[in-house]
Amino acid sequence: MDSLILIVAIIFSIYFMDNKVAKTLSITILSLVLIMQNTASGYMMLFILMTCSVFFLKRIYKILSLLLISSVFVLGFYIYNYWYVNMGDYGILLVDKINGFILGSDTSSIEIRQQQIQILMNDMNSYLLYSILGKGGGEAYLVENTYYALYGFMGILGVLLFALLFVFIFLRIPKSFSQGTYYSHSIIITVVYLISCAGLIGFYLYPMIFILAYLVSTYSFKEPSHEFLLKAYNDENLL
Repeated sequence: MDSLILIVAIIFSIYFMDNKVAKTLSITILSLVLIMQNTASGYMMLFILMTCSVFFLKRIYKILSLLLISSVFVLGFYIYNYWYVNMGDYGILLVDKINGFILGSDTSSIEIRQQQIQILMNDMNSYLLYSILGKGGGEAYLVENTYYALYGFMGILGVLLFALLFVFIFLRIPKSFSQGTYYSHSIIITVVYLISCAGLIGFYLYPMIFILAYLVSTYSFKEPSHEFLLKAYNDENLL
């Protein structure tokens, strides 16, 4: 959850901080804290953000994003193959996450999640109505994954309702990411939110509920309305 909050803060810094020094400082500090979290979902969300920046941001930010992505791959290669032995628990845990979440090896973290999913599925498949309507709140806490937790809580019906919400969001993709509209940053937040749901039970964590509510409120307006509000805000600050 901490990684999601940090990545959302970085996105807000990129899109809504006008002072370049403050923006650079904010993004640098938040990125360093995110890296020190040393979580697979955090690294994945940071990579998604840098990839989106290559396509959606302007001029120099595209080049900086490409350089950062290249540097991360080079640095990751040397840490994974050579330097991790001198990095203590951080290096060992990083290698474990690369082996499990990227290379697909059976690690302790992966094995625990697979056991949780297996227990849930065995229980849910024992009765047809459980699969359709779920088995209630207690079942949702068997696994650290929002999608499986929703299945345990509300069955296939709940998963479909959750999916429909994000289908609605993705159907409202902005006309131009380079304009920096609300829709632009919200699409990126939506993607990283969905990634974080794979490793957390998001519907009882207040920060994740807040982010979901923020996305719903953002997409409740049409994009031109947001563009008008942003233009009015910028014009007011120039006065």
